[in-house]
Amino acid sequence: MRLATTTEDFSRFCKTNTERLECIAKAGFKYVDLSQYVEKDGLEIYGCDNWRDNVKKLGEHAKRLGLTFVQSHSPGLNPFEEDRYDHVVDIVKRSIEVCGILGIKNTVLHNGYIRDASFTKEAFLEKNVKFFSEFYPLLEEYGVNLLCENTTKKNMPNWYFPTTGKEMVEFVKEANHPLVHICWDTGHCNCEGNQYEHIMDMGKELYALHINDNTGRGDEHLMPYCGTLNMDDVMHGLIDSGYKGYFTFESCSTLRPAKYWQGNRHEFAKDTRTLEPQLFMQMHMEKLLYEVGEYVLKQYGVFEE
Repeated sequence: MRLATTTEDFSRFCKTNTERLECIAKAGFKYVDLSQYVEKDGLEIYGCDNWRDNVKKLGEHAKRLGLTFVQSHSPGLNPFEEDRYDHVVDIVKRSIEVCGILGIKNTVLHNGYIRDASFTKEAFLEKNVKFFSEFYPLLEEYGVNLLCENTTKKNMPNWYFPTTGKEMVEFVKEANHPLVHICWDTGHCNCEGNQYEHIMDMGKELYALHINDNTGRGDEHLMPYCGTLNMDDVMHGLIDSGYKGYFTFESCSTLRPAKYWQGNRHEFAKDTRTLEPQLFMQMHMEKLLYEVGEYVLKQYGVFEE
């Protein structure tokens, strides 16, 4: 397996994707997940008219740095919030075209949800199959796979959203399109329990990973070994199921920002000079992240340059 990580690792530390790529390359990574999850983090894509030219320049810059884009995360807005559906469809379509320009074959898209206990499995399948179908023509045009992602009940407590491998496969079967598959988030599953059986249940439908850790109490997006995730559990699942994709980190909150949806840092109004982690800290963390991934894969004899 080849190691990859997300540009979101540096979204809080660098203003542009160009700068983020430079940091990722310095840390030793060669393969990149382009995060398009937050519009304001990609103003060269979502904040201007000449975005196609900017995307081409980004691809050229990545090539000069010896980097290859291998997957992406589409914008993370909920299409089923009031008056948002058309906007979400439009920007997800743009994200797929970005993938087409950069030669990215897999992009992750969060399913939509309604914050109501009446949002049952049947409602989820009906509304999300329709939502995903909005993108089939573009997927076919650019040869991009659209990957749904599991969640945890810690994030979606009172309404239906797939958390198990079997539920993920059920959605893929309901979507019934050859370019719809699965991305598995290890942190989301870690909030529920062990991973092996879920990974085996997904089998050939598993196309990508979001590798991250937590303490099981919330979706913290930590580096492995900072929480309770068992990497042997994950690795046996990946190897026994015949997984052929990249080992892609999404551990972008290991250095936690002061304002964070999982809980804010305690305040001290008199002085804030050390409130936020700094770029030099993240660079050390990024290099360690690569070394941790290399260690795990080498322990199982599957590390590839």
